[in-house]
Amino acid sequence: MFSRKIIYSVLIIISVFFYILFVEKLSFYIMIFVFSLPFAFLIVLLSAKIGIKCTLTAASKTAIKKSDCDFNLKIINKTFFPYPSSVVKIYYRNDLSENEEIMKISFPVHPRTSQTLTFRLSSDFCGVLNVRMHHIKIYDYIKLFSCRVKTETNAHVYITPDPVIQSVPEVFRTIVTDESNEFSKCKSGDDPSEIFELKEFVQGDRINRIHWNLSSKQNQLITKHYSLAINTSIAIIVDIDFNSTLQKIDTTLEFFYALSYSLTEHHINHVIYVKGFDKLYEIYDYEHLEELYINILKYKPDSENDGEILSKLITEKSDFFLVTNRSFKNYDIPDIPDFSRLKCFFTNSDTNEIQTLGNNVTISLIRADNYESVPDDLFL
Repeated sequence: MFSRKIIYSVLIIISVFFYILFVEKLSFYIMIFVFSLPFAFLIVLLSAKIGIKCTLTAASKTAIKKSDCDFNLKIINKTFFPYPSSVVKIYYRNDLSENEEIMKISFPVHPRTSQTLTFRLSSDFCGVLNVRMHHIKIYDYIKLFSCRVKTETNAHVYITPDPVIQSVPEVFRTIVTDESNEFSKCKSGDDPSEIFELKEFVQGDRINRIHWNLSSKQNQLITKHYSLAINTSIAIIVDIDFNSTLQKIDTTLEFFYALSYSLTEHHINHVIYVKGFDKLYEIYDYEHLEELYINILKYKPDSENDGEILSKLITEKSDFFLVTNRSFKNYDIPDIPDFSRLKCFFTNSDTNEIQTLGNNVTISLIRADNYESVPDDLFL
């Protein structure tokens, strides 16, 4: 823009000499026109400060890490002036990291209309992708001057791990089925021991769930929707230190998410206790898992005052998974009964190693800095 000002200064000098050397009115009009350009441009730019508004929104609430997240920048121009050259700086970073990056977007702003620009960002780690912008820089028609239109707006997307479907030992299914004697009052499931409700057949319903006797009486197909068992023997304990490195937090989040996602995919209900929260989360479907995951990233709980809930959990369940990024050396591993099983994943380790404590406790030490994917034998 500095070069444009030099060119404009030269143009003023030329117009003045042209006026001096040529007595005709045309030279005077040209000089007046050249001198009045800055004032006209200032009026146009001042109109932009008043008439242009912007909002930034995310296209979705969550996104898988390393995949594109769509963001929408909506620009409303209430003035009659078009602005062919505008630039906006987008600041974005993962909430678990201190590094912030900048992306510039150039675009024209059309008069008396609203327009939406879509841009894409991605994150290599789990967490919250925060995106913000301070202002839009509007240039005049020859880029002689510019002004900043303040637009304090931001958006964020919760970055989830890539779902991994693991093989689940058959013994887990057996235990859950045998002990499931409580059922949800508000959600159907796949437990055939109790019927949740009867509904008219719709495309997609399973043929083997048609209630043939009732269908013959009603003269229309009626399907049975089974109950959702809410009693389970499986519990996942999550203990995250958010003051740790980004890689260790990311690995911990991915292990816990993969465990719960795999159990959910195999229709195995389970509970998750996140140290620092004051309640247990019952996971019946992906919506419950996503809700818990968002709460973890939103509130970043610590592990204070968790003894009472954990003690009660150990007496009620028999199959446990512990996922933490805290150090194994000083960690107080829960004392479980002899008939229970506990598998621990420590992502704060210098080596990859598996240890056993007694007959029912397995310790998996994981080195987060060279971690690539959740192992196939996660449950074994």
